[in-house]
Amino acid sequence: MLNIDNKKLYKMLGSVMGVLILILVFIFIIIGIASSKVSDKKLPLVIEQAAIKYYIDHEDELPLEGEKNTLDASTLISSKYMKSFEKMTKNTGCSAKVVTTNNNGEYSHIVSIDCNEFKTQSIYDVVSNTATTTGEGLYSDNGTYYYKGEYVDNYIQINNELYRIVSIDEDGNLKLTSTVLSDSSYSWDDRYNVEKQQDGLGINNYEVSRIREYINAIYSKYNSNLKKHIIKSSWCVGTRSINDGSKTLDECSNTVSDYVGLITLEEYVRPSTDVNCNGVFDGACINYNYLSAMYEKNFWTAIAVSDNSYEAFRIGSGYIEEKRTYISGKVLVMFKIDGSNLYVSGTGTLTDPYVIR
Repeated sequence: MLNIDNKKLYKMLGSVMGVLILILVFIFIIIGIASSKVSDKKLPLVIEQAAIKYYIDHEDELPLEGEKNTLDASTLISSKYMKSFEKMTKNTGCSAKVVTTNNNGEYSHIVSIDCNEFKTQSIYDVVSNTATTTGEGLYSDNGTYYYKGEYVDNYIQINNELYRIVSIDEDGNLKLTSTVLSDSSYSWDDRYNVEKQQDGLGINNYEVSRIREYINAIYSKYNSNLKKHIIKSSWCVGTRSINDGSKTLDECSNTVSDYVGLITLEEYVRPSTDVNCNGVFDGACINYNYLSAMYEKNFWTAIAVSDNSYEAFRIGSGYIEEKRTYISGKVLVMFKIDGSNLYVSGTGTLTDPYVIR
C-alpha cells in the first residue's frame, strides 16, 4: 500500500514539475521576445541602416545634388529591408519615413517616426521651443530665431565636434559657427587693385575674393560625417560705409550661394543685450555678447567697405574695424544644417550639448 501511495505521489510531483517547467519555458519565451524588441533610442538607427541598404540596391533612386527624396518605411518593410513594426518594437500604430538629401555628394538620411507611444523630434522643434522674451536665450524675430546674451545654451555637437547655434532662418535651418577660429591667417584679398594701380593691395569684392576661396578650401577638408549635414545656402555679402553703423542696413543686398560663409556685422552685434549697442560700430556691442566673448584673435567678416575698393571689415579684440584686404586675419567658418535633423539628446549647455544624428 505504501509503495502504491509513493508511486502516486511521484507521479503527482512529476506532473507538477512538468507544468512548472512548461510555465518557465513560456516565461523565457515571452522574455526573449520582449528583449528582442528594438528600443526607442535604437529604432531610428535601424530604419536609417535599412534605407542605406535600400539605396545601395537602388542607386538610381538617390537624389541629385541639392535635392531630396522621401522613402516610406512601408517600402522598406515590403522590400524586406527591415522587419514590420509589430515585430520590431513594443510601440503600436507606427509609421516612419526617411528623407535623403544629397549635400554635395554626401547623403544624409533623416528619419522621422510616429507611433502612439513614441515620436521622434527634430532639432528645430527642440531648439525653437526654448525661445524666450526676457533675459538671455533664444529670441523669435518674424519667423526667425537668434541667440541673445553672453551666457546662452546654444552648443551643438556634430561628429564629436562642438559648434554653436547662431540663428534659425525662416525655413527652419540652423546656422552654426565653429567654437574656434581657423589655425591659419588669411588675407581677405591680395589681387592687383586697378583703382590704386597697386599689386597685392586687393579688391573688396567677396564674390571673387581670396577669402571665399580659403573658406571653401577649409570646407573641402571636412570629413563626410560632417559634410553630409551641411546644406548649400545663401550668404549675405553686401557692403557698408564706414560712416553707416545702422543696424537696419541691408547687408544682404548681395548674396552668394555656398556651403560655408562668414559672419556679417549685424550678426556679430545682434546678441548684445547692452542698451547702448545702438549701431554696429558702438563699443558697447561687445558687452553681454557670447560671440565677442568667444574669440580673442582678429577675424574677417563677409562685409566689404563701400567707400573704396580695397578695404573690408574685420573683428579685432571684439571691435569692428575697417582694414585693407591684404592684411591677415583668422576666419570663423559658418554653415547651415537642416532643422529636420533628428534630435538625439542634450540641453544645449557646454557639458550637455544638443546632439543630432
